[in-house]
Amino acid sequence: MYHRQIFLLVVIVSLALVSLVPAAAPARATVSDGPATLVTDINLTPGDAPEATAPASPKDLAAFGERLFFMAGDGTAGCPPYLRSNVNPGSFGCEPYISDGTASHTARLADTIPGPHSPVYNRSSATPPRYLSVAPLTVGQRLFFVAPAPGALWVTEGEPISTQKLYSFVDREWYYLAEKIYAAGDLVYALDTAPGLVVSDGTPAGTRPIGDFTVLSWYNGVASLGGRLYFIADDAVHGAELWVSDGTAVGTKILADINPGKPDAFTYSSALWQVGDQLVFLADDGTNGAELWGTDGTPGGTQPLMEIAPGAAGVTVEAAKVVGRQLYFITGEPGEPHQLWVSAGRRGTTAPLMTFAQYASYPSTLSEAEGRLFFATDTLTGTGATRAHLLQLWLSRDWLEAPAAVATITFPSQIIDDSVSAELLGLIGDRLMLRVDHGTGNVNSEQSWLWSVDQTSGASAQLADLPTTLQGGGLRGATVADGRLYVAGYDATGGVEPWVSDGTPAGTLRLQDINPGPASSLPSQFTRVGDQLFFSADDGQHGEELWALRGLATFPSTSVRDRFNRSDGPLGGAWRGTGRDGYQLTDQMLDVEGGGPIFWPTFFGPNQEVFVTFAHVSGGPHILLLKTQGAIDAPVSDRQSIIVEYAPGSGFSWDLRLAVCEPGVGCGTLEVWRNFVLRDGDQLGARAGDDGTVIVYRNGLEVLRGNVGPDFASKGGRIGLFTQADRNALFDNFGGGDLGSEGNLHDSVYSDTVYLPLILR
Repeated sequence: MYHRQIFLLVVIVSLALVSLVPAAAPARATVSDGPATLVTDINLTPGDAPEATAPASPKDLAAFGERLFFMAGDGTAGCPPYLRSNVNPGSFGCEPYISDGTASHTARLADTIPGPHSPVYNRSSATPPRYLSVAPLTVGQRLFFVAPAPGALWVTEGEPISTQKLYSFVDREWYYLAEKIYAAGDLVYALDTAPGLVVSDGTPAGTRPIGDFTVLSWYNGVASLGGRLYFIADDAVHGAELWVSDGTAVGTKILADINPGKPDAFTYSSALWQVGDQLVFLADDGTNGAELWGTDGTPGGTQPLMEIAPGAAGVTVEAAKVVGRQLYFITGEPGEPHQLWVSAGRRGTTAPLMTFAQYASYPSTLSEAEGRLFFATDTLTGTGATRAHLLQLWLSRDWLEAPAAVATITFPSQIIDDSVSAELLGLIGDRLMLRVDHGTGNVNSEQSWLWSVDQTSGASAQLADLPTTLQGGGLRGATVADGRLYVAGYDATGGVEPWVSDGTPAGTLRLQDINPGPASSLPSQFTRVGDQLFFSADDGQHGEELWALRGLATFPSTSVRDRFNRSDGPLGGAWRGTGRDGYQLTDQMLDVEGGGPIFWPTFFGPNQEVFVTFAHVSGGPHILLLKTQGAIDAPVSDRQSIIVEYAPGSGFSWDLRLAVCEPGVGCGTLEVWRNFVLRDGDQLGARAGDDGTVIVYRNGLEVLRGNVGPDFASKGGRIGLFTQADRNALFDNFGGGDLGSEGNLHDSVYSDTVYLPLILR
């Protein structure tokens, strides 16, 4: 029986503070005829020449399975940022599309507003409102979206025949239309004011309004917990209070009247944060002002967590971020310096971590850097010629410890004459990829750069110039794929074009000059789908259209071995291991009972991978096994294995560990990521190579890497799963095998010797 207590931490990371002066970005090679290509010219009116420049203006790019969902338009306006008319000369206007990256399989899903019309949000306003849209929401194998006007909830399975309207909202000005859609359990909810809530099971017959109240949760005041939706509403009797819905009229009700009677406990800017199995929020009970509250979803479990600002004044939260199972937030108490706080969502778990009195500015945003809190501060030092801005970059270490400064970048006042800030764009291994900005509002002094900072050593480097407000509309789309960052970069010879970086100056270059010369293609909305990276760009000939970069590496590349799509009961004869009786099949998922080690019977080669979906995250530890040696029914302690463990760490956090186990020796940790986060539906996997390299993935993206040494490098072995007793954990879609070989896919009915093929649902 494996015990997580035997893990040996072999590396202690020390964080160094480094001060560097930004230097001019080095010259780099460019790729003029790069690999990205135009998918298709959506906005090409019949009879136009191919070089017609009317834009399709793709918006709201979102992965839907192995295809891309997006909004695009034909006619003279496409999907413009500002809509001045409800008529867009063309055939259809701004409508939903689906694409697999080829022209022949890029199709409009529906004409949601029949004829050449585009959305109108505020017909009575003399100033046209900005184009606001609703991010599409995937639930199971269906995608829900809101057609902009006259305001309707739609659903699709990715084909025109399956795309249908579910519900039409009241035709009124934009500010009263549904702005967001949410999922809780198997249901989808859309927010409006009259009615306040619309619930849908994905069918027109199962879509209906419920409740008689005004929803105030237009921005962040909505969250799901335990399959139910929580939101802030006013029924004209209790004021603005916390409500809950299970999708039925009877189950949609006020959870607690925190501020008794008609006074409001919440405001329009109120937010709900899910912290583990709790919801945390600011509420005013009418006596103590706005203070931190929490709920477990029951009236009795809704209670104040801590009075941060004694008295009736209350406290203001300026920024907040859930990282792991903790909420970090910055308070602005009257007459007091801003402070960083942390809470695990229960009484006795809320504490201040640091104050920002000594800094020129407190952090305006908080970000997550793979399970760690990240933020930046700007400090002014010196006078006259020695005056400088110190951009300090901070990372959390442990949930109850103050964050540590991992790097300092110095900007002399001759270069920077106003505040400087940093935005986290992504991580490449241990490198923080940052957008660093400064400016006073004077376009002649604004500047933005791409920087790389090693979170272990603190070493930093300026990599490239990025677009500012002057140079391309403040484009900010960026994503990490295949260990590289894709972002809109700028230089004088190429304008604003797609750039790619591996986190080093030598590995940062313009990917392609899509709009040749100093003209800009203005790429944005980089969105990965499978082995493709989609984005919008304008090559100067076709207008703003959809582009794709193909051939990205994908994980997993092997088959699902067991989808568990069988009747409730025993695990089945294909599996081996002493823990086989510790699992059951429940609702076509793997249900943990007593737990224990289980293995797929095939012995795979030295290049192999393993993966599983965490249908419901609970308890633990949970372990993936690779290259497992020894008799198939031998205890884990008698086996040689590579393991990936997701287990409780310190406090309320969880850790991800990569380790090796040796018979008679135990297990030693190679790499650990503290405060790592897995959520329901996430896939955890790992790939082991014949050179000893092991890479751990979450949802197909690398999160941890180590080398197990020559003893494991050339060996093969079995793959498996090991979890300790936890009756709330559920798993789905276990797979893996030899890299470069799909192997055999087994499912349905099992015996010890006969495997029948899976019939895909």
